[in-house]
Amino acid sequence: MRGNRTAHGTMTAAVLGLAVVVTGCNAQAGDRAGGNATKDVRVLTFAQPNDGEPPDQLVAWAEQVGRLSKGSLRIEFKDAWRLGEPGYETGTIEDVSMGKADMAWVGARAFDRAGVTSFQALVAPMLIDSHALQARVFDEGIPARMTDDLDALGVVGVGVLPGPMRKVLGVSKPFATPEDFAGAVIGMQDSGVAEQTLAALGATTRPMPSGARQLDGLDGYEQQLSSIWANHYELAAKFVTANVNLWPRPLVLFAGKKVFDSLSSEQRKALRRAVDESVQGALEASRSEDEEAVPELCQAGMRFPVATDENLRSLESAVQPVYDELNADPQTKATIDTILALKAEVGAGPDSATCSGQPSGSTRSSSDAIPDGTYEMTLTDDESRRCPGDEGNPGGPFELQLRNGEVQQYEQRGDQARELGWFGTYRVFRDRFELTESSSGNTLTALWSFDGKALTLSDMQNGACGDATVWTTHPWVLKQRAADPAASGLDGTFQTTLTKADWSSQGLNGPVGTFTQTYQDGIVTATEPDGDLAFRGTYTVFRDRVEIVTSEDTLVANWERKGDRLRFSDMSSGGCVDCGPYAVVFTSHPWVKVE
Repeated sequence: MRGNRTAHGTMTAAVLGLAVVVTGCNAQAGDRAGGNATKDVRVLTFAQPNDGEPPDQLVAWAEQVGRLSKGSLRIEFKDAWRLGEPGYETGTIEDVSMGKADMAWVGARAFDRAGVTSFQALVAPMLIDSHALQARVFDEGIPARMTDDLDALGVVGVGVLPGPMRKVLGVSKPFATPEDFAGAVIGMQDSGVAEQTLAALGATTRPMPSGARQLDGLDGYEQQLSSIWANHYELAAKFVTANVNLWPRPLVLFAGKKVFDSLSSEQRKALRRAVDESVQGALEASRSEDEEAVPELCQAGMRFPVATDENLRSLESAVQPVYDELNADPQTKATIDTILALKAEVGAGPDSATCSGQPSGSTRSSSDAIPDGTYEMTLTDDESRRCPGDEGNPGGPFELQLRNGEVQQYEQRGDQARELGWFGTYRVFRDRFELTESSSGNTLTALWSFDGKALTLSDMQNGACGDATVWTTHPWVLKQRAADPAASGLDGTFQTTLTKADWSSQGLNGPVGTFTQTYQDGIVTATEPDGDLAFRGTYTVFRDRVEIVTSEDTLVANWERKGDRLRFSDMSSGGCVDCGPYAVVFTSHPWVKVE
C-alpha cells in the first residue's frame, strides 16, 4: 500500500522508535533493560513490500526481537521491496534465499507459487472468514507448524502472524453470487489458491503488484479494507461485499538459511519467540485495520451490500472443486478438517463490514429508517444559552441535511452568517442513532423516533451540554425529501481541462491539466490533474441549482447538461472562505462526460 494514507491511528512513540535505522552490520548498543552497553548489535535487513511504513504487526514484532535478544538484534526494514512487480512475493522469497535481504515477509498465499503447499489450508476459500476463528486457529498453533517445509526454498520459517480479511472490491457492481463473477476480470495478489477459487467462480484473474495505483481493466479486486482506503481505490470502485471474506492474509516471516544459521541459539530463539508474543497484538491490529477503514470508506461513498445466506451457500458450492483438489493432499485435508471443527466450536458467522456497523438483519439502512432530506429546528435565545459557557449565544434556526449516511448540520445564530456547525456520518441500529464527527472522530449516540414528519432525538450520550441542546431540544422537522440525484441527470464522471491562462484571467495560480468530478448517489468526488483528491462531499439538486457540501465549504451553482456536456455558472457560497479557485475550476469550461 502507499504510505501517504492510513486507515488506522498513529502508532505509539515506542513503536515509532523502532523505525530508527542503524547502518552497517554492527553497532554499539546502549544500556537497556537486560542489555549490555558494550554488546555488538547484529542488524538484520528485512524486505517488506509496502512503500510506506511496515504493517503494525511487524513493527511490534521487531520491538519484541530487540527486547528478547537483549539488544543484540535489530531489524532494519527495507520498504517498497519489488514495488510495482506482480510477482513481488515469489521474487522476495528468492531474494532472501540468495542473500539479497536477511529476512522478509510475504502473504501465506504466495508459497504455493513457489512450490510449497503447506499454507494452503490457511487461505482455503471462505474457510477462515472471521477474526474470531483466525484467533482460534493461531491459539491451536496451526500456522506455526506450516513453516517446517520452507527449508526446501533455501529459507527458514521464523513464524506466522495474523492478518486482515480479504474481501471483494467491485468497480461497478457488487460480487455476491457466482453469476456476479462470471466473465469478470478480478485482480489478485498472485496465488494458486486465489486463481483456482476465482476461476471456479467463473472469473479471469490478473496478478497485481503491491500498492497498484490503477484498477484499469479490472471488474473487481480481492483486497483488504485498509488497502482499499490507503490506495484511493474508492475513487474508481464503489462496492465491497460486506460479508464475503475470501481468506485472511497471514504474514509469514522467514530468514535466509545462511543468515539464520549464523545467529546464536539465543538470537534464533528470540526471533521465533517474538512471533509467539506478538500474535495477540497482531490479531488486534488486524481487527483494527478492518474496522477503522470502514467509516472512512463509508464517508467516501463506498457501498457495502450484504450477501444473503443463500448467496453465501451458492458461493461455497461453486468453490467446492477447489476443496476437492486441496483435500487430495492428506496433510492439507487434515488441517482443513481441524479448522472446520474449530469453526463449528467458535460459531461465528463471517465478519461483516457495513456502514451501519451491524450484520445483515440487525440494522435498518438509513434510507429505510430515516428519509434522506433537509430537516429544520429553531432554538430560542434562552434555550441556546442554558449551558455553561454558552451565555452569549443567541438563538436561531438550524438545518440538518441527511444523505446516504452522511450528515451536515448548519446553524444561524442571530444575525451571524449561516455556518457549517457539524459534519460527519450517521448510522441507525434499532432504537439508537449514532453520529460520528469527521474532523474529531467524536461519536454521539441518542434514542430516535420518526413519525413521518419529524425526527426526534433524546437521551444523548457522550456529548457536551451544548451538543444535547442542539440535537435534542426540539424535533427536527422534515422540510424537503432529497431528490434522486440520478433522476436529475447530474450523475456520471466528467472532465474539464484548465490552462495557465484560465487561472491568470482571475489573478490566480493553480494546477494545469485535466480535472475529474464524479457524481453518484448524492456523493461527489473531485480529483486534480495529478490524481490527488481535491475534495469529497455530498450534493443536492434542486431544479437548475446544485449545492455541494464538503467538510470545509458549501458551494451553490447553476448547472445545465446537454448530452455529454455539463456546464456550471453563477457560483456562490454560504460557507466558502475563498471561492475564487472553485469558480475557475467549475465555470471556466464545460465538463465532458467520460463514463
